[in-house]
Amino acid sequence: MDSIKKYFTQMPRELKLFMLVTIAMGMAYNMYDSTFNNYINARFELTGFQRSFLELPRELPGFLVVFVSALLWFLCSRRLGMVAMIFGAVGAILIGFVSPTYAIMTLWLFVYSMGSHIFLPLQSSIGMELAEPGKTGQRLGQLNSIRNMAAIFGSFIVFLGFRYLNFNFHHTFILTAVFLGIAAVILLAMKPNQPAPSRTFLKLHPEYKLYYFLAILYGSRKQIFLTFGPWVLVTVFDQPTQVMATLLMVGGIIGIIFQPLLGWMIDRLGEKT
Repeated sequence: MDSIKKYFTQMPRELKLFMLVTIAMGMAYNMYDSTFNNYINARFELTGFQRSFLELPRELPGFLVVFVSALLWFLCSRRLGMVAMIFGAVGAILIGFVSPTYAIMTLWLFVYSMGSHIFLPLQSSIGMELAEPGKTGQRLGQLNSIRNMAAIFGSFIVFLGFRYLNFNFHHTFILTAVFLGIAAVILLAMKPNQPAPSRTFLKLHPEYKLYYFLAILYGSRKQIFLTFGPWVLVTVFDQPTQVMATLLMVGGIIGIIFQPLLGWMIDRLGEKT
């Protein structure tokens, strides 16, 4: 116990703050993920086509984020992360409280998704900034493990709320916005690093063609499953929100064990292995 206390005492301030950001962000995103499919099914009774169409406003920010980041080049990674958290918080509130129609809800989904997609690469880049030389994989594994623990706790809150505390969807969207707001405040409290605008355009290298192909396969597989896996559980098997939260908790527990191990293996065996 004393060694753990000493380890955290000697930890750099910025790393401590970013760990708190990771906890707040992990809880918020998992609360949202535990709720969203049940919410849109109960609120709008979507067809399979309508659910498929939602992936356009949800994933379009993933393409546009390169342009948004370029427009905000003058912000360092930590301040850009704060902007991302604000986007997410505002989007969550609008989805939960200002979505009278399916069409309007898709607009707010775009706002929320823009925040999450902006922060997606930043969580790794900031983590690498805070890593010791030669221990980048280990640091990212540690942060991913912390995020998984936070996700488990976020899912557990949703499970308890819907099972025992008479939660409704408004409660989870409020909590999502609150925790994303906390993450934004902590990112603002971190010391700004120097923004590093890119000096080169996107380049495709022939020797990386197999990696590009693997990235396409990975993205396609992930997108299909993330869209329809939970949706099938909700609409075909009629699983309530607390069950979805439980499944995400199980996934988070597996991640706590696997993510640090993966980071350790990357440092010692290399990314290709």
